[in-house]
Order: sequence, then C-alpha cells, then structure tokens
Amino acid sequence: MKHYTVKGESLKKDPFSPYLYHQKRTLFELNKNSVVFNTYPTGAGKTISSLLYLKENMNIDTLFIAPTNELLRQHAEDIKEFVKKSDLPHIVVKIDASVIQKIRGDHRKGATLYEVLSNPLQFKRELCIDELEYEGKRPIIVVVNPDIFYYCFYSLYGNNDKGNLMNIIIKKFDYIVIDEFHYYNAKQLTNFLFFMIISKEFNYFEHGRKICILTATPDELVENYLKLGGIEYKVISNENEDLESASYESLKTLSELDLYVTNASIEEVLCEKYKNNELENDCLVISQSIYRVNKLKEQLLKDGFNKENIGVITGAIKSEERKRSVKKPLILATPTVDIGYNFKKEDKKGQNIDEVITEANTCDQALQRLGRAGRILGKSIQHERSKVILCVTDGVYEAFEEEAREISRLELKSIIKKAMPERNIMKRYIKSNGILELCFPISEMYRKMANQNKFVIEELFNMVISVFAPKSKQNFKWLLSRINKYKKQCIFIDKYTSSSEKEEVVQNIDNNLFIDFYKSYSQDEDEEDEEIIDDSMLDDFSEDEIKILKLDVKEEMIHYINSEIAKTKSLLNFRGSDINAPALIFDKYYKFGQEYQIFVYDIFHLIRYYDIEWCESKKDFEKAAKVDLSDYEQEINGVENIDVFIIVNGIRENAIEITWEYGFYGTQSRFEEKYINKVEAIDNLTLVGYEYTSIGREGIALPEKITKAFKESYIPIYTIPKDPKEEYMIRKKIKNQPIFIQKLKVQFSDSESDYLVIIGTNSIIVDSEMVKIQNDIIKEESFIR
Repeated sequence: MKHYTVKGESLKKDPFSPYLYHQKRTLFELNKNSVVFNTYPTGAGKTISSLLYLKENMNIDTLFIAPTNELLRQHAEDIKEFVKKSDLPHIVVKIDASVIQKIRGDHRKGATLYEVLSNPLQFKRELCIDELEYEGKRPIIVVVNPDIFYYCFYSLYGNNDKGNLMNIIIKKFDYIVIDEFHYYNAKQLTNFLFFMIISKEFNYFEHGRKICILTATPDELVENYLKLGGIEYKVISNENEDLESASYESLKTLSELDLYVTNASIEEVLCEKYKNNELENDCLVISQSIYRVNKLKEQLLKDGFNKENIGVITGAIKSEERKRSVKKPLILATPTVDIGYNFKKEDKKGQNIDEVITEANTCDQALQRLGRAGRILGKSIQHERSKVILCVTDGVYEAFEEEAREISRLELKSIIKKAMPERNIMKRYIKSNGILELCFPISEMYRKMANQNKFVIEELFNMVISVFAPKSKQNFKWLLSRINKYKKQCIFIDKYTSSSEKEEVVQNIDNNLFIDFYKSYSQDEDEEDEEIIDDSMLDDFSEDEIKILKLDVKEEMIHYINSEIAKTKSLLNFRGSDINAPALIFDKYYKFGQEYQIFVYDIFHLIRYYDIEWCESKKDFEKAAKVDLSDYEQEINGVENIDVFIIVNGIRENAIEITWEYGFYGTQSRFEEKYINKVEAIDNLTLVGYEYTSIGREGIALPEKITKAFKESYIPIYTIPKDPKEEYMIRKKIKNQPIFIQKLKVQFSDSESDYLVIIGTNSIIVDSEMVKIQNDIIKEESFIR
C-alpha cells in the first residue's frame, strides 16, 4: 500500500453572520451574477448556501432539482426545516412520479402535475403540507427530479398538457437550484445549459432569474459553453477566496486523514480487516457493483459477522431500511451514496464515518468518496483521525507518487487527478444528435409563436448552434422537417396499431412518409439500381396505383417507420432509454437487504447474478412467496405497471452470460453493410442466457413473455464486428462510462457470425463519439492482438 498523511480542513466563518463564509459568498455572488457555482467540498453546507437567497427574496417561486428520489426526500426535509427556522412564507413540495400517481392515479399525469405546480394547496394531504395559518397565495419551493423537469421542458406529456407544462417550467420559477451537477453526463448537462441559454435569450436573467449550481467537481466544458453563450457566471471555491478572508475565524470541517492506496481487491481488504469479526470503528464500504456488495455481505455473515452490525445501502433497498442502515457500524453501499448522502449518527460526538474502504475508476469518484470520511463540522470531538483505503487497478496504482511529508487536501487532490483518469462524459453527442434533441423544445416554441415573431426562435436556434456546435452546418428548417416527420410517423403507427382496417390506414399514409421510406427501400432492394427516387416519384401514378404500391410494400414500410421512431424516441429521455425491464422481487433469504424482502429491480441484473424462480402472475408470486401484497405494497412498488415476478433464492458464484440472437434474411456482407458501425433499430431480437458448468456452455430457460417482449420491441443497436482492433477502439472510447458491450449472434441463410452490440440510447451516444475516427488510421498505442 502507498500511504499519504493528509492535513485536516477548515472552512471560514462569516464575521458578520452565523453562517459560513462560503455560504454568504454564494448569496453575494447571486446578487451580482445570473449563474453561480458553489464548488466547496462535500459536506460543507452547500444546500444552506443556496437557500440563503430566499431570505432576501421571500416571495419568489423556486425550483430545486436533485438527481435521485432519495436525495429529493433529504432535501425536502432540510428545506422545510430551513423555511420554518427562517420564518419564510414558502410551501415546500416534493414531486416525483409516485406523488403524481398518489394524487390522481386514474387522471392524466400531465394535468395533475400542472395543477400541483399551479396551486399545491389543493393537495395538502397528498403533498404532506402542514396546516397553515394563512392559506392565500404563497411562494412555493418545488423539489423535483430532473426527469420531470425534462418531461415538462421537452413537451413530452400528452397534447392536452404539454404546452401548459412547458410554459410553467420556463416562466414560473425565478430561482433555480441544481444540485450534484457533477453527476450528469454530457447529454444531461446540455439540457440544463440550454435552459440557461433560453433564460438569457428570452430576458429572464435580465428580469431577475438566478440559477445556483451545487457541485463538488466543476467541469471545464460547462464553463466554455457558458462563455460562448454570453452568460454571466461566477465559480466560488476554497481556492479563490478573497485575501481579506485570510484573517477570518475557521471551523474545522474535515479531520486529519490517512489515505492508503492499494491494488488489492476490495474483497481482500475487507477479509483482512474483519478476519476476527471485530468492529473497531464506523466503516463505510463502497463498491462499484451491487452484486459485489451482496456477495460481501453474504461472506461476512457466513464468517460469523453479526447481521445487526451490517447496514446495506443500494438502489434495491427501500428508504426506510436505508435510514436504519446509516446507524450501523459497518455500511456496505454502491455509488448511490456518492450523491449527497448524509450519514447522520446523532449520538456520536466525533466523526460520523471513521473509515472508508472504496473502489474508484476515476479521479472524481475517488475525491467524492474521500469526502465521506472524517466529517466533523459541528462535532464536539475533532481530534480523531479518519482513514480511507482506495482500491485501484495495477496501472493506476503505479501512477500514484508517494509523498513522505504531510500534505494538504488540495495537494492530495492534485496527486489523485494526476494518477487517475477523468470522468468520461461523451462530449461529441452534443455536437450531433444533441442538436436534434434540443430542437424538440425549440420546434414546440416555433409552432406556438406568432408568424411575425418566429424569427426569435430561429435566432435562438442560431445561438444554440454557435454554443454547442459552431462548426455544424445543420439547418433549422431541415431539423424541423425531421421532427415533423417523426411526429407524423408516430401518428401513423398509432392509427395502424389501433385500427381494425389496417390496409386502409396504409393506403392513406402521407405520401411524403411513403416516399421517405421508399428511398431507403429501393437502396436496400437493388444496389445496382441507379434510379433516383425523389419527391416527384408519384407524379406519374394514379391515386389507385399509389394505393396498390403502398400495399405491396406494407410490411417493409411498417418495419422501417417503427425503426425510425425507435431511434428518434431514444433521444427523448433524460437518463437514456437503455433496455431494461423491472420485476417485482421476493428476496427469500435476504440476499439484498437485511429487512425487506419485496422490492422492484431490473431483470437483466437478476438473470445474470442470482438463482431465480420465475412466476407466471402476481397470484403465483404471492403463493410461491407466501405473502399477500397489501394495497400499500402494491402502490409503492408500482405493481400495476409490472408483469414480471421473480423469487430470488441465492447468489450465483459465476454470472450468466446474456446474449442476443437475430435471424437476417440476406447475406453476411449485406448485413454488415447495413448495420456495422452505425445505429439501426431492429425487432425480432431473441434474448438468450448461457451458463458455464462442468459439462460446458449450456443455455438457460427464459420465460416466453420476457423473450416475446423484447422480440416485439424495436431496439436501437450499434453493431461492432468481433475484431480485436475494433473492440479495443470501442472499449477505449467508453472507458469509465456505464455503457456495456453485449454479444450478438446473427444467423444468415447459409452461415452464422458473432458480433458485439451496444443498445438503447447508448448506441447513439457511442455512434456520435465514433463518427470522427471511423475513417482514421487506428493508432496502435498499447493495443495487443
């Protein structure tokens, strides 16, 4: 292990108020700038820094955006406490999908959301609003996840509600706080930055709108975009404090630290630490994998560790158990705790977490997790040292340079940044498909704008291009036509799917949609046909002949339009539309948590890592699990939207291999011309699982309804030839991203071949990254065949 002795860290107090200096700095800079970034370390009280603005602006409506529902709950509680202590008039409202469902489950979600945002007092009980002395008009603080913000901003609710929701999200809020900004990838950051550009171009900043961004690790890319957009902003950090503050009194916030960097696995470190089952201190273990967390817990229990001393915090664990897990002396967690998680141990006079054992792939992960140990702000005991063991790969371990002297946190940050790779946020998407994504809200504004004012929206588009893709030659009118085509395609497929007169629907398809299809169809059918298909191709046909022509290619046309819809639709989702399927789980032997056995999780993870039993229906599930699901359990787990039910019996020692199979009616060369190194959406993909036993590779049985659901879906895929160089190039591009490569076996008429694929929204993001290097010479670097 390499050892670093690190000094403690303090934050300065403001000499003229009960707040910290950085908290008052945030307020001061918000009064001068449109956008302020508070980048002080984790645990420094950044949430309070953002709320101080409300004490001087007591009548403004506020939108507080946080990335996870667990964080929404924490923030809503903290903001309510701040409002009460500060005697502010604000109503605090936490909104997520479950809240909308709870208010009016059988009503349009968009209409319900609009009513909540317009007048939350009419839903006091459902929103847990305390009794108020005065129930007249009050300012509100809406605590919401980015998914709902995105759905409103991008007009993705139903036609009856989308206009109202877009208006309210753009116009209503004079103050917006975006928490954990470093959490988001390039696709997601672009949406927030676009909102800032609209705020500037439509003069919301000029009329007082402010945006406060809380982030532990500011991104240079974001600053470049703000500069290009001409947006006034200020970054405040402990590295750019005023010289006059040097004499201010300080409060110690982080204890002295011993950091140990090792290339041993987290399992090896934990096994050594707890070989005698002795609890020396409060320890947090963070693994990149929920499977590894569950394996670690199982091994500790097998070795005799008391289960009452272990807490588990993962995406599968319910909020109530997470709260109790925080109090346990040993907490096993996934990176879900990276995002603003508070480890409050109210009865502890010293630091809440004494020791952190963690994996990390990037420098931002390492820095974030280092900040979980040794938090002593407001603690009466501040002399105890904290400890972090950082598990890294062999290559990263060698890159760490040891320091014999005691170093500051700032110096440690520099060492970690030098030794570990930065977060890969896949930037190229912004310049290509990202522009099309941004054009969806722009097109909605353009549609609603009076003709004489449409130039305003065209100028907005030009600004977007100048900021995000200055070298792009993308044309606004052409992008609008793409969006209009997508909308017409969706209307056509909806009509076709629901109609009993399908041939009539096909015969009456918009001629422009048909020509668009036929151009692609002609290329696919005859590579040597040099006939040019253009918009005049139907001029020589009678109306009846056109109808016959459409019917002749009905199946191919339906396939093409579904494929085009799937590719475009995958852009319009804040977190991406990677393929997943939720299942209701009964965890028979508590392989996930310690308390609850019923929860919802993704079937792909369950298939790969657990010994599972499939149930045909909810009734069979209840019988096999010997449970009777209450109305409450059904509501909180969203059972009405789930049709997959699974019993978890154990953890697999070796993971199942998940692959896809596809039958292609054509030659291998034709398939590769159509699919290799590009994105296409296809149906009839068969999901297959294999396990490796002493006998060899054997297939596992999957329920028909699971395989059928995927077969009937159109799934965007980026196909990669199974060639070492190609695979190396792709893996290098997606390194340190939650993007997974899967296997695809394609059956041709006389042969078969194996490929690699990336599916869902990630296929488009990767395609954007690869587009500039596909024709370049591959630099060999450390590539080994």
